[in-house]
Amino acid sequence: MEVILETTDWDTPNHTYVLNDAGKLVGYRTAGGEIRVSKKPIRFEKRYRKFKKVVDNELVDAIIKA
Repeated sequence: MEVILETTDWDTPNHTYVLNDAGKLVGYRTAGGEIRVSKKPIRFEKRYRKFKKVVDNELVDAIIKA
């Protein structure tokens, strides 16, 4: 799994995303701190956006337990 924090400079709040090995979204943490887990992997587009890899064990644990 890959945990990435969006760093794009725009008017939309940036979230922390968790992608599976296929690059699909399996869950994320909102800018406000709420954790949301997908029922099934969702296509995720990185084009025109900036990210940095981070460590968020609480978010990964929530996704694994779901």
